[in-house]
Amino acid sequence: MATREELQAQEAECAGAADYAAVAQKALEEPADPDYAKEMLAQGEMSCSFPADYLRIAEGYVAAGDKEKAVALYEEAEGMCFDANEKAEVGYSLALHLDDKEKGRQLIEEALGETNDAANLLTYAGYAKQGLADAALEKSIIDKVTGGFKTLDDYKKLAASIKERGDLETAKLLYTKATALGDGVEDIPPFAEGIAELFDDTAWVEEVLSGAEGDCMFPGQFVALARGYQKLLGNREKAEELLEQGKAFAMSGQENLDLANGYAELLEDQATAGELYQSAAGDFTTKDDMLALASAVARHLDDKSLAISTYQKVEEKLTTASDFMLLAQAVNDDLGDKEMLAEIYSRTEAKLETPSELIALAADIRDKLDRADMVETIQRKALGNSKNYTDVVALLDDFTGHQADASLVNDTLGKALELTEETGQMLDVAKRSSQLLSEDKTRLLE
Repeated sequence: MATREELQAQEAECAGAADYAAVAQKALEEPADPDYAKEMLAQGEMSCSFPADYLRIAEGYVAAGDKEKAVALYEEAEGMCFDANEKAEVGYSLALHLDDKEKGRQLIEEALGETNDAANLLTYAGYAKQGLADAALEKSIIDKVTGGFKTLDDYKKLAASIKERGDLETAKLLYTKATALGDGVEDIPPFAEGIAELFDDTAWVEEVLSGAEGDCMFPGQFVALARGYQKLLGNREKAEELLEQGKAFAMSGQENLDLANGYAELLEDQATAGELYQSAAGDFTTKDDMLALASAVARHLDDKSLAISTYQKVEEKLTTASDFMLLAQAVNDDLGDKEMLAEIYSRTEAKLETPSELIALAADIRDKLDRADMVETIQRKALGNSKNYTDVVALLDDFTGHQADASLVNDTLGKALELTEETGQMLDVAKRSSQLLSEDKTRLLE
């Protein structure tokens, strides 16, 4: 311990009850000087103004062996309590330092009835655990706080706010309860990622990930856990080990696809990924599965041949304009192959007849390809297949704001006029004619 002379130097700098209590605590370190400690506590008592001041001095008297004096000071502290936090802190100190759990529980429960603040409630949960050793009360308080939580992000946000207040232990306590949301191995890596983000606790991350390994039964679970080891711990060797284990469980196209993505993304092993993609291709038959496969292959393999052949097989299964445009979007995004895209659009146009589908196809081509000739061809087909005023108006709407061939616009306006059945429609055609004629892009004024 510090010598009395050293403590007296610290005493000279004391500015309040907490400072005197701190000097008293040092005086009680071996070899203890209880008389000097009590002198400091007596001076500190004269400086008490708030419940927290009385608590620090009372705790000092407990340490010095004068429980009678401590009890009197606890009573002073309780009498001065103004808000729920002060009551809870007094109750916690009584339970922890005087082992008066009955009185401590009374004050903590009073505090619970006076606040709904989540951070305060979680602090009281910590008091229930550490001061009262009451796991049931701790759980009920936490349940009160998290009863409306539905996502991991709910727990992360609250834990982060508690951490910002400087209460790291309560933040950890709260975040640990987020495990109640998970129902499988796939939920473990996101939980571990939260640990890394919030607490930078590598040991805890590793403990969580390793605890989930024994529950892995499906390739997707092995991949999820491998991704956690790679991303959060930089442990490539463990990721590789988990993926290898996953291969023994792969029996379906989706499972092979999951593993292939893992090998490609985590290990950059295109050879193994390619073999697994080929295995997946042999099992997939639906357009959605095949699109997912082709997209993954295009993203992860330098050799795009499997992706191209898969997209070609997908096309054979499509019948609607919306499906064809989804395929076009995938080819455009994943391969960027404009030639293949144009071929798909040409084959699609040959299969479509309704004006609405043809107009949608033309708009999609205009958006993705610089092929005004294709757009016009499809628009003319839409015009030729239009049987009513509504069909033609839809085509006129598509012209608005876009460059279009002047003769095509004139032909469309003429057909719209032919199909009008009432005065309002005729006026609408006149209005549209004026609007379209005023647009330079239509070149109707040339």
